[in-house]
Amino acid sequence: IMSSCSVEIKQIATRAGEIFRDYRYLIMIINLTFINVFLGHMEKQVVMRFAVYKHLKPETCQEIGMRMLQLVFGTINAVSGIGFLLYFLFSGCNIFNIYLFFIAGMTLVFTDLHEYVARWPLRPALLTHHLMTFVLALAIVEFEELPSNDEKELDWASALFLTNIGLMWVVDFYHVVYRTSTNLALIKKLRKIYLVAAVIRIMNIVLIAGGSYKAASYGSWFGSGCLLFMCLAYSFNSYKAIMFVARFDCDKYYAHHQALWFANLEDKVIKGWLHIAFLPQSDSASLQDGVSSDSGRFTEMENVSGIDKFDILPELSKANCVEVSSKSTEEA
Repeated sequence: IMSSCSVEIKQIATRAGEIFRDYRYLIMIINLTFINVFLGHMEKQVVMRFAVYKHLKPETCQEIGMRMLQLVFGTINAVSGIGFLLYFLFSGCNIFNIYLFFIAGMTLVFTDLHEYVARWPLRPALLTHHLMTFVLALAIVEFEELPSNDEKELDWASALFLTNIGLMWVVDFYHVVYRTSTNLALIKKLRKIYLVAAVIRIMNIVLIAGGSYKAASYGSWFGSGCLLFMCLAYSFNSYKAIMFVARFDCDKYYAHHQALWFANLEDKVIKGWLHIAFLPQSDSASLQDGVSSDSGRFTEMENVSGIDKFDILPELSKANCVEVSSKSTEEA
């Protein structure tokens, strides 16, 4: 491929890391502020209007907001990553550092940082995932051990890895759909897409392992160790996520959740995006006033086999609902 880099664009890419380091605290404040505003809006204006809202734990509602944020950032990272890769393919010009420092890497790290603080204490799998991200970020930003080459330029394989992470964040929105959608056929279809997309997770494991080997060959043992740690943690979390969805019984979950919850609501809900049911604004406002932290909501119990297990609300317990459960959805 013939390289045809614009001098100005190449200079920006070369200085991307330097610019980010110089203004990293300002960039961090702007990003965390945006995340706070976005999540606050989602919780008060979107999630609270879900017809299933009163049946979900506060922690689950918080997770739904985070999945929505990941859907937005994941879409941006995936689309822009594909653009950078195509630009490299046709021009031979490596400007991936712009993508690393100002798009994908920035949003990935600050999203994890926000969740690390806001949702503490974290379950072990999620804690390991965040620590993996922070160690890698330190190796790039603070210690400059990565990327492992003299020019400190991100290579196409690492850019592909970050692009794939964006795609996986989009696919992970399935965890919102199966909890909130009124369309069982859609839930089943998206489950198949999630499982097919597992090949991208496997591809990422190969890319990380290759990056670790490359860093070791370059002599960056710290960078290689960071990538190896990331490879192990990412492999474990990917296995847990894939197995959860593979074992997930859509029919049983829907029968013992949405089918009961919406039985008496079909005449008043508004079917929105992805067949997610919303209450009218007036009803959601009254729900906000009427639901307290210790009543009117399901409380999650011990889980035994891919589906959340809940204490039943009084009005649903009269229907002699039989709860079915699997491994905790929190692990996914």
